[in-house]
Amino acid sequence: MHLKNSAPLRGAPGRLDAALAEGEINNRQFVKLLIDAGYKGPICIEALRAGDREWFAPQDLAYIRSVLKDLHA
Repeated sequence: MHLKNSAPLRGAPGRLDAALAEGEINNRQFVKLLIDAGYKGPICIEALRAGDREWFAPQDLAYIRSVLKDLHA
């Protein structure tokens, strides 16, 4: 399963890539639905944002790890 997120541009067509926790997709709810359905496969982060991936990749990893910890508690 690949996770990513995006948000609409204000007043213009198109979308902007966003952090996993910051876009329109509620990845926490999505992962909960996967777990409830019995999914046991890998979860990957698609880091589509431009910029310093050495900075934002750890933020997305921390978010998804926190989500998985909360949902498995």
